[in-house]
Amino acid sequence: MIQKARFNKKLTQKELGLYLGVSQSYISKIETRKTKSLSVSKILTLSLILELDPVEIFKFIAGL
Repeated sequence: MIQKARFNKKLTQKELGLYLGVSQSYISKIETRKTKSLSVSKILTLSLILELDPVEIFKFIAGL
């Protein structure tokens, strides 16, 4: 979901990481659900950048 939205925005993982203030490898972990530690503020920022519902991002990260 996050990777697809990032592709739609024509952003690299590195570029998205710069917007969020995290590394490219952390973006990779988010996209592959290998991390569950994402702050509410980062979820909200990610939702604005990728134009996604923040609740859907939360559910994705939580594996729901």
